[in-house]
Amino acid sequence: MKIKKTIISILDFLKNLLFCLELACSASKFYTFIRLLYKIVIPIFAILSAYILKVILDTINISKNWNIILLLCLSTLIINFTITGLNQLNIYVTKMHDSILDKKINLLIMEKSLNADIKMFDDSDYYDKFSIAQRDSQAFSFILWSTVDFISALVSVFGTLAIICHSNLLYGILLILATIPVTLATRQYTKLVYDLSVEQINDERKKQYLSYIASQKEYAQSIRLYNIKGYIKERYTDFWRYLFLARKKRIKPKTVMIGFLQLIPDIVIFGITLHIIIRIVEGKLSIGDFTLYTGLLTQLSSGIIAAINNAMEIYDNKMQMDNIKSFQMIPQDVQDSGELNIDEIEEIEFCNVSFIYPGTKERVLNDISFKIRKNEKVALVGINGSGKSTLIKLLLRFYDPTEGNILFNGIDIREYKLDSVRACFDVYFQNNCNFGFTISENIAIGKKKYEIDYRKMSEAIKIAGVEDIVNTAKYGIDTYLTRMFDDTGIEISIGQHQKIALARTFYRDKHVLLLDEPSSALDPEAESEIFDAIEKIGVNKTILFTSHRLTNLYLADWIIVLENGKIIEHGNKDILLQRRERFAELYGYQAEKFK
Repeated sequence: MKIKKTIISILDFLKNLLFCLELACSASKFYTFIRLLYKIVIPIFAILSAYILKVILDTINISKNWNIILLLCLSTLIINFTITGLNQLNIYVTKMHDSILDKKINLLIMEKSLNADIKMFDDSDYYDKFSIAQRDSQAFSFILWSTVDFISALVSVFGTLAIICHSNLLYGILLILATIPVTLATRQYTKLVYDLSVEQINDERKKQYLSYIASQKEYAQSIRLYNIKGYIKERYTDFWRYLFLARKKRIKPKTVMIGFLQLIPDIVIFGITLHIIIRIVEGKLSIGDFTLYTGLLTQLSSGIIAAINNAMEIYDNKMQMDNIKSFQMIPQDVQDSGELNIDEIEEIEFCNVSFIYPGTKERVLNDISFKIRKNEKVALVGINGSGKSTLIKLLLRFYDPTEGNILFNGIDIREYKLDSVRACFDVYFQNNCNFGFTISENIAIGKKKYEIDYRKMSEAIKIAGVEDIVNTAKYGIDTYLTRMFDDTGIEISIGQHQKIALARTFYRDKHVLLLDEPSSALDPEAESEIFDAIEKIGVNKTILFTSHRLTNLYLADWIIVLENGKIIEHGNKDILLQRRERFAELYGYQAEKFK
């Protein structure tokens, strides 16, 4: 069983190594070749230099042939020049190659995060895995170069060992035996440190969050208003102390033990050196042999330690690779497996749809059925938590129904390509965000400058009431929101952010418009203007919108009233008021405030 596990472990390692090598070559085959060549050539040159030095000393001591001495010294100079040149070339190649690899590796992590299901962003376990993957992302290149360094160290070890054992086999055996205890202890230590870092990732993330909020503008006013500067620093210190003491408790004894074990090879080298001196005095070895063997013993010891450290790095990085692969293997529930394209939605139908958010047990939607036909305007009404926003998320396939089906033009939504479905909608969420890009980039989101239709953008800006922002901004629509990318960027209010998000919705100009509380942060005048604009541009559009302000329901052809995830009423405004049921009750709460 142990042999089988060992074979599987070796095969896994080789697969990881092959993947990393392919990644390195995809970044640059030339850079990869230079780095591999450097790691193999350098230890050979070091051994060759040591041997030439021995010959020089023996020649000086015995024959004093100055022609040979000069030739050997010149050879040493050439080798040193070559090593210096290779060192500088390797420094340059390493920086350039690592930069390219860093981009590729981070894009791999970004790709997974950008394609992750929306549900993952409500899952702390996902954030832990994401944090670990970000931290361990360099493992892709480290495992490759640690392996190359390991091979380089082995070349040095076997080369020096062959020369040393030629003189005395016992030297090599003793030195190898001396490194076994520290090898085993270092392996255990490496696993201990890494396992501890994984255990602490959640608390480490909390500590970093406290550091983050201390420097962010959105928290600055509240921190000062409630005078919680001391509280934040105290909590940060508490997390730091807990993490630090746990690390200290586990790491300190192992560090001390490894320090003592590392003295064993030094003691063995000292003993071998004394034995070499005795053999020189007895005339069995030359002065050149002393220089060669003492130099090679030091090189052998360094090579063995380097091989051990590289082996441990490979082991450590293999664990990191496993974590990254675990992150990459996080399943996606919303599968883009459809094969059909859809250009226009003629009809939307919910058929007995129920939904439970992942990780919870309560049904947010329970057996929902309704149909929206082309160009109809439908309002979703209900108190917070009734399921209004969830319906919109299901339409966009951020989630799939737990039960039931959603049909577009009579075909299940899952039969269509995911991007094709989402491209049918203009959407505005109540928590819509803008990015730290320019105003024009935010409105024409995802479009390059030469692709922007400025006439259409101008109309969207006017309809959404963004003109006052653009007119006062230093560079108009080319002004950045926030100062993240540019010091001339502007800071705007929540309501102004909402107007820009609405302008983006209007600019896209799709046939189906989804609006989730489109005026929640607007003043009454701006709200009236927005709904007038929606009425104007929505003449030939299908609109589904939610609103807490029931006075805005004049847009709706009919209304769906939700409560506890169920449809309890539906009909137009007049019919629902005549029934004097839940809708009339909700409407009355707002109407009576103006009596």
